[in-house]
Amino acid sequence: MERLKDNDSKVAASVCKAWHAAARGAVVALPKAIKPEDISSAVKVFPGLSELIITYKDSQFGIKNAAKLSYELVAVGQAPRLERLAFVGVVSAINALAMAVMRKQPRDGRPCLGRLVELRILGTPSDDDPSGRRGDTIPATKLCELGRGLPCLRMLALDNPQLDAPSKDPAPLQHFVALRRLELICTPADSIGRLARSAPQLDHLALTGCRIRDLGIIGHPTLLRLQVLELTLCKALKSLPPGGGLSGLDTLVMNGCPDFLPALDLTLLQGLRRMHIDGTDDALRYVWPCISLRYLRVRDAEGIAIKPSIAKLTQLQTLDLGGDEALTTLPLGTADALLGISSLNKVVLSAKSMQLEQNQPELQRLQAAARAGRIRVRSG
Repeated sequence: MERLKDNDSKVAASVCKAWHAAARGAVVALPKAIKPEDISSAVKVFPGLSELIITYKDSQFGIKNAAKLSYELVAVGQAPRLERLAFVGVVSAINALAMAVMRKQPRDGRPCLGRLVELRILGTPSDDDPSGRRGDTIPATKLCELGRGLPCLRMLALDNPQLDAPSKDPAPLQHFVALRRLELICTPADSIGRLARSAPQLDHLALTGCRIRDLGIIGHPTLLRLQVLELTLCKALKSLPPGGGLSGLDTLVMNGCPDFLPALDLTLLQGLRRMHIDGTDDALRYVWPCISLRYLRVRDAEGIAIKPSIAKLTQLQTLDLGGDEALTTLPLGTADALLGISSLNKVVLSAKSMQLEQNQPELQRLQAAARAGRIRVRSG
């Protein structure tokens, strides 16, 4: 932990987190009185900086200060290895970025921040409602400018973005030509659809806390391109689009979406190779139709309950199971079910608070198979 202070301005940036010589990342907290040298001083101290997170103590930092912030971002862009940039609670971030990306680097004339590959613009909890978010108002013209000025950007995360009316720009991400991954937090369904549909190369979509009921709003062509879909606390989502709209999906992550998996027709996802499930009771009861799975990870609050039907996952290679309950024994038939999968070569059995008892027959059979080189077993 190191702290930097600019003795001249007395309101300099403080580096809350920094890594030694290579300096993979640093967190810079800026006070309300912004001066261009505040960030540039941190950039000079950490020439190997590759990741920068900027947060404001005053989450209501006004849009009128966007010009000041934009000059600092030009200084940030001079860091030769900077690839990842994040803002937390910076209301003026979009406007400042839009101004900064239009400027050129003084050394080589390249676009400022043109090397960025990841950009996160995150809000802060509302004072009135801690579970709510203060989003950043995003004019359509600003997103267009960002897309043109960030030609290498592959990942974009937005927290509760407030988009202009569709009539002003129905395709807000059309100029992000390299964008592959989009993360949206607490975003309305119509905004999710507009943003995802307009990203021409999108193949990874992550939604957190979004009140979306139907993925069909994203549009059939975009859904067909998706290879990774991550859903976290999207409790209203209960079905897949009809007609095999996610037929190209390789990885599905469901965290805190208890009603989604039971309602899925997994026969529509025959190309799915990886699945992560957390927060769905008795999850193994539902996964057997997805016979193409190679990797399955399940975290269940009720503990492990291995079903005989898991043997139908004939291509499964790694099974990672665990839960929050104290786990001491495996259900009868567990070994037969797992050893019946000829492709299975690794089993991870874990519990939050207790290791498995070593003298139980089911575990002993699995360990015997491990000693014979049949599978690898890790417990605890």
